[in-house]
Amino acid sequence: FVLAPGDGTPRVILGIAAGIGITPVIGILRNALLAEAASRVILIYGNRTIDDALFREELEALKDRHIQRMTVLHVLSRGEDTDSPLLEGRIDGDKLRALSGRMLMAEEISQAYLCGPGSMIKDTRDALFGLGLSRDRVHHEFFAAGGGAYR
Repeated sequence: FVLAPGDGTPRVILGIAAGIGITPVIGILRNALLAEAASRVILIYGNRTIDDALFREELEALKDRHIQRMTVLHVLSRGEDTDSPLLEGRIDGDKLRALSGRMLMAEEISQAYLCGPGSMIKDTRDALFGLGLSRDRVHHEFFAAGGGAYR
C-alpha cells in the first residue's frame, strides 16, 4: 500500500480515508506532493467531528504549502454544519458518486488509495469502478481502530 510509480506526467492522486485510516494515506499523499511537482492530490477524509480528525494540523499545513495542488474535503458524520450537505454524513458510494462531477472529476483520477472501515472501502471502491476507474488504479487497505489492520 504505497504510491504507485508515475511516468513523469502530472497526475491526480485521490485519497479516501476515515478515522485512523488516514495514517497510511497521509504518507502516500505527502510523497506524491514532494516527488511529483506537477501532480495534484485530493483527500476525502471522514470523521465524526472536525475535532476527531487525526493529523488535522499537518493536513492544513500541507494544503497551505501546496495550495494549488491539494484539496481536502472533510466529511463529518455528527451533525456539524459544513459548507455543503455533500460533506455531511458518512463516506460511501452514493456520496462519492454525488461528489463526482462537482468537487471531484473521476475521469482525472490516476490512482486512488482507500483506507478505513471495510464497508466504506467496499462501497467507495465499487463506486470508483462504476465511475470508470480500472482495478489497477484503485488500491485499498482495510483498517480499523482497536483491531488494527485486517484483510
